[in-house]
Amino acid sequence: MAFKPVRFLVSNAGPGLVVQEAMYGFIMALIFITATRFGLLGGISETELLLLILGMNVTWGAIDMIVFFFVDEGEHHQMHRFMETHDPGKYTVRELLDEDFAGTVLDSMYEVDRKRVYDIVLSSEPVPDSCYRKKTKELFMSAFVAFIVTALTIIPFALCLLLIPDMEDALLISALVASLCLFFIGFAMGPYLGKNGARFGLVVALVSLVITVIATVTGG
Repeated sequence: MAFKPVRFLVSNAGPGLVVQEAMYGFIMALIFITATRFGLLGGISETELLLLILGMNVTWGAIDMIVFFFVDEGEHHQMHRFMETHDPGKYTVRELLDEDFAGTVLDSMYEVDRKRVYDIVLSSEPVPDSCYRKKTKELFMSAFVAFIVTALTIIPFALCLLLIPDMEDALLISALVASLCLFFIGFAMGPYLGKNGARFGLVVALVSLVITVIATVTGG
């Protein structure tokens, strides 16, 4: 049985978004950690490094939250309007439905079954505005959870840099702890994505480290 925090993240943001934001937050932090170890940031202190990581992750986490919410809410509004008027706007009806159902179980259906689902959609009545507003709140919570996941990735770095006296040891250990965190995030989210937890955790950790090294070397 999944831990409550895992169930909360999956139910509000979905496993894919959790993995994406966790990788983003840890990779951004690891880039600064690696750059500091290579001497690319000069004589930066632990506090300055933490503020740099925190500022970057909070800023881009907030940007992701805003973008995710307005894009998802806009698409939701478009479909709600379509259900009320059956006016697809600049799209054809088929294009609009194909776009909205992309990435769902309908991708695995034959065309005749997909068309049957579309016929059901087109013959259905739209939900009342109260249900629409509830869905908008759910979309905001999903975007907010994405921000929280990104912001919380600073925790292992903060603990290591504040509690370990030697800067070099703190940098090394924080990088190792971050890699373990990435592994366990992939391990926890893997089953929700239909993947082996240990294998997916290893992939998430290794891909993140490769991206970190490339980004640090290229100045990314």
